Amino acid sequence: MQTITALELAHVIMALYPTKGITPMKLQKLAYYAKVWLLVTQRPPAIHAEFEKWAYGPVNRDIYHQYKVYGCLLYT
Repeated sequence: MQTITALELAHVIMALYPTKGITPMKLQKLAYYAKVWLLVTQRPPAIHAEFEKWAYGPVNRDIYHQYKVYGCLLYT
């Protein structure tokens, strides 16, 4: 089974929801939920991404640094 990186997962999420208002924080949470869901349903894990516990929820540093420049909304 092929694994994808955190940034590849973020790109997939953005491609699936191009017209929704997605903030960088929402993107982090969607990526985290996707990873957790796949951990529960698949062996071995299909997403290679580490998340940290931050004040407002789980954060992957790669996604954070890639999308933090967009501020409030990635797409409106």
